[in-house]
Amino acid sequence: LASGLASNLRSLCKGVILCNTAGRLLERDEFAAELAAASGQSVGEQTLAVREDPGALGEAYQAPPVGGQAALDAFGWVLINFLRPQVGSLLKKYYPRRPDAVDAPLADAITRDSTDPGAANVIASGQKLPPQRTLNEVFDPKLGYAGPVLVPQGALDPLTGASVSQDRARLLGELRPDISVRLIEAGHCPHDEEPGEVATEIVKWWPTAVQG
Repeated sequence: LASGLASNLRSLCKGVILCNTAGRLLERDEFAAELAAASGQSVGEQTLAVREDPGALGEAYQAPPVGGQAALDAFGWVLINFLRPQVGSLLKKYYPRRPDAVDAPLADAITRDSTDPGAANVIASGQKLPPQRTLNEVFDPKLGYAGPVLVPQGALDPLTGASVSQDRARLLGELRPDISVRLIEAGHCPHDEEPGEVATEIVKWWPTAVQG
């Protein structure tokens, strides 16, 4: 969300900090090939074209042929109810260096949010969303946001696996010279597991955003 908003706001945004990243991220040649296959039209441009051409992004979402929307909702409900009792233990796995940073208020907040109406439906939302912009596009100076970016990336992220996390860090750093990637010896939430290290990197990076 933060990177997408920065891409939309462009010069109004002075800097972006992403503590671990979400979204598609491609090798440089893969992104070029994907753009060429779309006749040079970015996903953002294709999305805006839907205003005049509802079929610009392909076929509209349709529920699964077997079970329909009810099947997706049921899947989400089963998955959330399976995971809810494990929130505390799962969090400790995602904080590999400092599992003691996981406290009751954090686990309680996540557990409470999982009981919100519609939470189960969120699990299946990926089936309904249109194609998303890659981070390559979002941080492309011509297509999206061109300002400074700081990425404190958890090098030990158990959710994606350490190798995937570190590879994403490499790809992000190769996008532009002013995307500063800092590998933190932490898991999925480096800002919570190692707040001192992340704060230090933000303090060092901050003048770059202010000057920009």
